[in-house]
Amino acid sequence: MNSDTFMNDRPPSAPRGGAWGHIIVSASACILTVSIVGSAVFLVHRIYARYELRGKIREFLASLENRTPQELEERALKLKERPKLMDQMLPELSQTLRAARSEQQLCAAIQISRAFLGHKRIRDALFELRADGREGVAAAAVSALGKIDPPDQAAQILGRCMEDVPAGAIGPAALDQLCAGLYSLDAAGLETMKKHVTKLSIDRRIWLAGLVSQLEGPGRRPWLDMLAADADPRVKAAAELAQRPSAGRVAPAPVAKSG
Repeated sequence: MNSDTFMNDRPPSAPRGGAWGHIIVSASACILTVSIVGSAVFLVHRIYARYELRGKIREFLASLENRTPQELEERALKLKERPKLMDQMLPELSQTLRAARSEQQLCAAIQISRAFLGHKRIRDALFELRADGREGVAAAAVSALGKIDPPDQAAQILGRCMEDVPAGAIGPAALDQLCAGLYSLDAAGLETMKKHVTKLSIDRRIWLAGLVSQLEGPGRRPWLDMLAADADPRVKAAAELAQRPSAGRVAPAPVAKSG
């Protein structure tokens, strides 16, 4: 082997700047470690903050039963101004609607839920409560469903409630709210009632004629016209009486039975 070959086979020289390379690698490792630890701390902080907020939301919902209807309405309006808080509150409110500890708390939660009617899970929870055995709960749920926007969607959901009337699933108080809710939806409500009016008992249709006669608005006459075309002569007579200018504004008597 000649000297040239030997010289060419010598080990490669150490990379330039070897000491600085080690320093840079070490520094990078430290920065990465700090970044990972910092991210973990930040994540833990966010989880704790979310847990704390959830506790406050639960306390808020639990305290609703001690509020007046006016206070509940004011709180619902304020919630609409804070969409991020509403998103965080949605799961807890949905759970409360399904497992409230008392009827009073449940009715208060239903009142607050009017700010959340754009969410399907809230609408579904309220729809389930339409046939609740507690009259106040069922009536509050049906009343809230009538506030859904747009009116066509509210009328559609109330129409689904009307389908339960013949079976007696909708109690008298809830049915009161159902009829009043459809009337408040103007043309959309009238079209829905036309499809389902025969599901109401004769007594309830007579009651409805009296109710409409007490209400104001341009929709009153079309509703009375619908009832005046009823096949039952008693309903027809009640509607025609309500249409007379001399008819007194006397509140309709409550209906003893649902339907």
